[in-house]
Amino acid sequence: MKDFFSAFGEAAERGLPPVMVSGRHIFHGPTIAAIVDDIVVKLRPKGNARLLEIGCGVGLMLRLLAPLVAEAVGIDHCSLLRKFSALKPPANVRLVDGRFPEIRPDGRFDHILVYSVLQYMAGADEARCFVNASLELLAPGGSLLIGDLPNADSHRRFCSSTEGRRVTEAYTLAKFADQELNPAAYAAWADIQRDVVMPPSFIDDRFLSALLVDLRCQGYESYLLPQPHALPFSLTREDVLIRHRG
Repeated sequence: MKDFFSAFGEAAERGLPPVMVSGRHIFHGPTIAAIVDDIVVKLRPKGNARLLEIGCGVGLMLRLLAPLVAEAVGIDHCSLLRKFSALKPPANVRLVDGRFPEIRPDGRFDHILVYSVLQYMAGADEARCFVNASLELLAPGGSLLIGDLPNADSHRRFCSSTEGRRVTEAYTLAKFADQELNPAAYAAWADIQRDVVMPPSFIDDRFLSALLVDLRCQGYESYLLPQPHALPFSLTREDVLIRHRG
């Protein structure tokens, strides 16, 4: 059995499309720029800052964010980073091979991005440890964005609404069409996931509310933010923004 860290690494090794290796469907490719725009609004990167992306994948977002800061660091599975390197990242990007938080880059960072990662943790306790380890790398005055969190309660509420049923039907049709257009890629991804240990669905209203309170008790400012509708899963996912006041 394997986890998603290894599964995404294998997906890169087998040459799946970059957007698929990033945990999205192929038809979501055109939305990457909108995702980055939203991240920029929330993180507010500065030209003299250090930026860390934990779980940078093949660099779809980091290569667009890197020109906005002085130094950008990405950490992920070695196979994903090889793919990233082959795509010639910006000169100010440094890549760190390994699984966070066992492997950590040096120094502190003004901005840290953890996007569409937390849901692959084994459970709430591991996710909390992951967030705390990320905060240890955050410089005073810095900001940490834990993005694209699939809130199970939000998903349930949305899917029970008239709009939710309509959007879900349209999404299902789009996914089916994508699979018909790219059968080999989807077959390979299904094969890779066959032995993956699926994590429990622990991200819900209770988890997110408790996380915000815990962060504030630690002295951080924390906010639960919606996503713009242009993003792939915006209607059922949320972002947590954390600011270190120093």
